[in-house]
Amino acid sequence: MALVLPTRDDLGGVETVSLRPPGGVARADTTAPGRALANLGETISDAARSLGEGWAKSQQAQAQARYQQFLYAEEDRFDKLKAETPPEKAEGFLKRWEESHRKAGAEFKKTLPDFIKPDIDAKMYDWFRGTREGAVKFEGEAQKAAASNAIGKTVSSAVIPAVKTAFAGPGDPKTKRQALVNQLATVRDMVQIAGFTTRNARNIYLAARERIL
Repeated sequence: MALVLPTRDDLGGVETVSLRPPGGVARADTTAPGRALANLGETISDAARSLGEGWAKSQQAQAQARYQQFLYAEEDRFDKLKAETPPEKAEGFLKRWEESHRKAGAEFKKTLPDFIKPDIDAKMYDWFRGTREGAVKFEGEAQKAAASNAIGKTVSSAVIPAVKTAFAGPGDPKTKRQALVNQLATVRDMVQIAGFTTRNARNIYLAARERIL
């Protein structure tokens, strides 16, 4: 005999159960208070974003102003270092200036916000390249000045006294002239060793020769 399932009528009817929440499907709150709250949230977010951008611009402007003050102080310090360095002590000036500027720059950058440092780093490097060229030129000129001063002192303290001694009193004129030639050759050698340009070397030699003669 076949199995027959009971029908809905046999069970007396089954109540339909709804799976939807009592309030129906949730929808965005479109009431006036809801819209007001949403607008307020957007306004606060926009204001916060605007304030953040404003503070960033303010910090950047302050950093740029301090950077200009820093550069002015460094330029002044660079000029004073050159003025206070005699030619005889100028050897290594470039290295001393580079180390000094890097140290000052590192201390200055500690006062800056992190997001500004890369821009300041680039500007600081460009500025330093200019002063580096100035430092190289200063040290090169100081080398020549130191050499010129040394030659002048040698002429005064050694060459001229030697010539005077050779020409003092009786003696063979030929020997005396040879002593003069030898001393002038000494001066010429010193000028050549110093590495002066041809024009400067000639001027320094002629000035020394005039003093000797």
